[in-house]
Amino acid sequence: MPEWLTNIFSLTREISSKVATPIFVTTGLILFLPDDIASTLGIDELRHTFRTWIGFFFLFSAAALAVNFVWMIAGILKPPIRDFIFIQLNKSTLRTLLENEKAVLRPFIHDGEASIHGNVNDGTINLLEHKRLIARSSSISIRYTIFPFILQPWVREYLTKHPELLD
Repeated sequence: MPEWLTNIFSLTREISSKVATPIFVTTGLILFLPDDIASTLGIDELRHTFRTWIGFFFLFSAAALAVNFVWMIAGILKPPIRDFIFIQLNKSTLRTLLENEKAVLRPFIHDGEASIHGNVNDGTINLLEHKRLIARSSSISIRYTIFPFILQPWVREYLTKHPELLD
């Protein structure tokens, strides 16, 4: 894509809706008002003389509003879509747990524990934390290396529905 075209798209993103909306409305009214109302307002000559520039600003502000609208919708939709994809990808991780990983997770589901205490030097605890299945719930330790860990909410929900994965 040519650089000048990229710069125009970047510029439309930078223009605030607070600026683009009045420009869009004003130029739209100037362009599309019926002739009798335009002559009453005294803008009929202005409209005919500067029609090209008014049309340019109308289209440019419409583009800026459209880009801002798309970015707003993307900002709203991105977190739930990202979370859904993350959970779907990590469900396969739960299906392929090793026996020592299952042993760490069993107290959460079978015993109903809200948190367990684990040694940060334990490779299994670190692996589960790295896989984002458990999380350290406090920065205060017992004897410098024992920390409380909690199960991620999506993991608890999935393993509660599928406890056979821990057998």
